[in-house]
Amino acid sequence: MTPTVPVTVTVTYELTDLGRSLYDVMRLIKGWAETHMDEVPANREECDARGA
Repeated sequence: MTPTVPVTVTVTYELTDLGRSLYDVMRLIKGWAETHMDEVPANREECDARGA
């Protein structure tokens, strides 16, 4: 916590080494999701139409 004036509560979060080890993987997944963002709903609708 960091003391401030006027008094507020500020909390700083930081990843652990274990959490940081996932950073590159999560960045790749995020990139994939952004690239295919428009395809996901279309595929979902196609799947729903098939009754799966």
